[in-house]
Amino acid sequence: MTWETYKGLELPDAPTGDAGINLKDDLMQLADRSLSNSAVPGSVIFVGGTSGSPVLEDDSGVFCWDSTNHRLGIGTSAPLEQLQIQGDGKGLLMATGSTSGPSETYIYFGSGLTTTGQWQRIRFRYGSGDLFFQRKDGSGVWTSIMTLDWTESRVGIGTESPTTLLEVAGPVTLGEYTGTIANPPGGRAVLYIDDSGADPILKVRFANGVTKTLATGQ
Repeated sequence: MTWETYKGLELPDAPTGDAGINLKDDLMQLADRSLSNSAVPGSVIFVGGTSGSPVLEDDSGVFCWDSTNHRLGIGTSAPLEQLQIQGDGKGLLMATGSTSGPSETYIYFGSGLTTTGQWQRIRFRYGSGDLFFQRKDGSGVWTSIMTLDWTESRVGIGTESPTTLLEVAGPVTLGEYTGTIANPPGGRAVLYIDDSGADPILKVRFANGVTKTLATGQ
């Protein structure tokens, strides 16, 4: 078989059979295709049209591959990272494969393709609707750092089952505050450290402006 070069494509010089002839014609049409005037280098070509009349199209710089820096841009022709999604009201959707029973989906952050090392992930569990921020230790065991309870609208730190709006399974550190504390909304209170004097003082301020001392650092 001999070959010919057609606009950079190596094609059979004289293919035989309908399949070979049709394939050569299709490749020549691809090489001949004229992109839209608004297309930019890196525009990704995809199959558009309908199932009965498919055509090759580009999205005018909205779906682009940066071959120099190995980056993919959606909504931009100049991505700044390996994947950039740009546009008002745009986002990344992570959906589970089932809505009829418990299932999960994840976003991972880690050290390359190794199974050990510094790994963290965001885990969504369909069924309960909970969202978990987790880390993996050196033994490969995942533990939850923070949990967002979808059913009860609660936040748990160090626990996957918060029983109040905010539950922290461990000690909490409060920083000092030397400014003016505004009155909180009705039915609420502000807890803070007053460090304006010689010793830090743990205080609570109520909606009516009353401030109570809970403990001192003497």
